[in-house]
Amino acid sequence: MAVKETGCGIAGDIAKTLATAGVALLDIGGAGGTAMTKVEYYRGGSTGEAFFEWGIPTAESLRQCREAVTIPLIASGGIRTGLECAKALAMGASFAGFALPVPEPATKLYEAVIKKIKGFGMDLKRTMLLVGVADIQQLQKSAIPRIH
Repeated sequence: MAVKETGCGIAGDIAKTLATAGVALLDIGGAGGTAMTKVEYYRGGSTGEAFFEWGIPTAESLRQCREAVTIPLIASGGIRTGLECAKALAMGASFAGFALPVPEPATKLYEAVIKKIKGFGMDLKRTMLLVGVADIQQLQKSAIPRIH
């Protein structure tokens, strides 16, 4: 079973509770990406604006969850580049997820979506080259989060 948060992040203690309950994969969905509070507000909800910035930022949620559990984690929420994917992997994510970069090219041609995703892959490879690692497993053990 997997659990996905959308826009508020998952705290470490919640991750531990979920893993103990049998959850095998967490998508932390940290603040910075799609937030359901905003979605519901723009769908016509009369409240929720006060909570637009509510939540745990993706990097902090990832840190807390990685310290609390050993199950695979998907870092999503505000991921906009291949470099950010690399940082998430280096911080302990098993996978990185993104959505916002895709709709704009999707309004053109499917080739534009492919080009965007390949660009993410090239940024990830460039980051790995600059850090001096040959594969994702080495990246996950690297010190890239300290790079600004």
